[in-house]
Amino acid sequence: MRGALSANLMAWFFWRPKPFLFLSLLLPNLAFSEQLARVAPDEVGLPVTLTVALDSCLREATDKKQVAGAEAMVLLGDSIVYHGTAGFIQRIPQPVPIRNDTLFDLASLTKMVATTTSIMILVDRGEVSLSDPVAMYMQDFDREGFRDITVWNLLTHTSGLPPLIGFPKEYRGKVIYRRHLFDLPLRSKPGEKRVYSDTGFIVAGWLVEEISGLWLDKFVEKNLFEPLGMTKTFFNPPYHEWTRTAATELCPWRDKVMRGEVHDENSYSLGGIAGHAGLFSTVYDLAVFCRMMLQGGEWNGVRILKEETVETMLTAQTVPKEDFQGLGWWLQEERGQKSGSLISAKTFGHTGFTGTSLWMDPDYDVAVILLTNAIHPRREDAERTPLRQAFHDAVVRAVEGLNPSGGKR
Repeated sequence: MRGALSANLMAWFFWRPKPFLFLSLLLPNLAFSEQLARVAPDEVGLPVTLTVALDSCLREATDKKQVAGAEAMVLLGDSIVYHGTAGFIQRIPQPVPIRNDTLFDLASLTKMVATTTSIMILVDRGEVSLSDPVAMYMQDFDREGFRDITVWNLLTHTSGLPPLIGFPKEYRGKVIYRRHLFDLPLRSKPGEKRVYSDTGFIVAGWLVEEISGLWLDKFVEKNLFEPLGMTKTFFNPPYHEWTRTAATELCPWRDKVMRGEVHDENSYSLGGIAGHAGLFSTVYDLAVFCRMMLQGGEWNGVRILKEETVETMLTAQTVPKEDFQGLGWWLQEERGQKSGSLISAKTFGHTGFTGTSLWMDPDYDVAVILLTNAIHPRREDAERTPLRQAFHDAVVRAVEGLNPSGGKR
């Protein structure tokens, strides 16, 4: 479906019954249970003390209220060598302890898990090229300055689009957002410099919709989540899932604690479905996604991306003055500033504003999934970096004695 939908149709789409989500309550995550097994660290050559060390990292962060709650998982190959929780799903208005398999607002991990993956699926199918101008598919971009923005520019934060669209309270819905996007001047010429841009990924999400004829959430559900059995990953979690969803901020302009609804203001104003933020997921589902990436785009006999496509995504792009930017993903050079030290130069990952992160090392076949609601109840009190650095450094100390696997890619 191309172009704008009416407000009534938009509302029906967001709140209509979703059989796939209903069935997910009744069925286990089959892709997860068939392939990933929990093992003690010493069974795969890691120190027996790893569990204690990582538990301590989570507890310290929650005890110091650097984050409200945390759930983490560490994979070595197809083995779960750590899974732990600490803290609270919410602290206010009343404390609720965290549970296994909590749903977290992924914030900017949406850019990687949903939007970048979707764009590259379309590239694999020959439906779009990274060098194509966005204006080929979105006619409103055929204007001075904007017509030179390419798909590659969107994924590498070199589009020149501003970092944020700053009018979530005034404007609601994609049609109005797109109309007013062009009131904002470009920060630079496309390709001239890298400026991290939520706006660029909002446009990338629209691009998926224009090319595929599906809303972003439906495209990624059909082409990624359902094939991989990621039954607890979605935009706009259904109401019956809200009690297991980690709370985020006590939002002043929405006048409530955000729980079960996306925290990001722009995504919220776009109906909770946007290319830069809005996705919710669990450590279990993200473990499956990580294994797909580390195995070169394939998991459990299901191929999502071509192996060479994954290699391209994880190759440093020619970005002015930066050498850590892959296609969407951040590469090893940036990682040290964000999440401590992982082992090899091939490490890649990303973080999310709410306190989430994914980091993977293909040489050691390691994935670290760290999900927190650090901004609950106030973003000003969040301290994401100490936990990220301590947790990932503890993983490094455990893994550094292993021989590199050579990667699965």
